[in-house]
Amino acid sequence: MGAPFVTVTDIQALLEPLVDEHPGGALVFDADGTLWHHDVGCMVFEWFTAERRLHPAVARTLATAARTLGVDVPDGDSNDTARALIHHYQQAGSSDGRLLAELQVWAYAGYHADELRPLVKKALDRGKHESGFFTDVVELMMWGRSLGLSVYVVSASPRIVVEEATRSLGLRPSEIAAGDPAISAGVIEPRLSRPLPYGPDKVTAGRALLGERAWLATFGDSGFDLEMLAEARVAVGLGEKRALVSGLERLPNAVRLKA
Repeated sequence: MGAPFVTVTDIQALLEPLVDEHPGGALVFDADGTLWHHDVGCMVFEWFTAERRLHPAVARTLATAARTLGVDVPDGDSNDTARALIHHYQQAGSSDGRLLAELQVWAYAGYHADELRPLVKKALDRGKHESGFFTDVVELMMWGRSLGLSVYVVSASPRIVVEEATRSLGLRPSEIAAGDPAISAGVIEPRLSRPLPYGPDKVTAGRALLGERAWLATFGDSGFDLEMLAEARVAVGLGEKRALVSGLERLPNAVRLKA
């Protein structure tokens, strides 16, 4: 049979008794494909390469990552190497997803964080990010807040990108787990500072945010969200990705919300 399709009202009805039982509990949301239709990490990365905005400081590390993926690139321009990586991902699909997600976090090496943020905002504006929100999911987020629930986002996209992408939703940095690059004297370095919230590591990142709060619901759109969905009392899947749909069948607490 699979997980049943439900409405926003149905999800609220499932959560209301849990809210009474666990006041101050938490709702946890994936970002890309869950809060909005698109992938903000890819949106911003592609804008930077198209505008040739990647810093020369990251060229060598990007070339090394490309060769790890079997992409033959000459040492040289950061943006050309990045575009070759984008093409590789489009051809290879999700098989190299984690490594490519990681490099999108540290690919802004050489930028000061304060210098990067307005460029990220410009990239999101050019990509019409605000028009791509799932209104039902945002409605559920705001409903949860109105009842005093904590709201968190756990995403593998870069932290600065997710912070800017969720700014209109009122998310604070302390309510977000995302890809964190190493930063030295305010300047981004070409490496991660901690494991990427990807797949099972999303549970670790989510637990760090929640602390002692009850994990009431998770919203996700991918097989990489399944472990995080399994942590919650209510697992809400969005979309038609095969790994997600088959995984939800194994979760007794799972429902599907039409995106």
